[in-house]
Amino acid sequence: MECITVTFELDVFDESAFRQAAYEQARRQGCTDAQDYLDKDKMSLNDCARINIDPGSSPAGSQIL
Repeated sequence: MECITVTFELDVFDESAFRQAAYEQARRQGCTDAQDYLDKDKMSLNDCARINIDPGSSPAGSQIL
């Protein structure tokens, strides 16, 4: 097995919109704590990025760590 690292920078220029997108994605995924994505004291922007960008399922033959 080979592990590949992908690094990128993401400019979040509208935190409210980014958090709203994370909230909506969490709801689509059935997360019971979806509301927490709107609260910066409960979820970081990194948490929001993870749910906004991670497709939820990895491509065949791989696993997103």
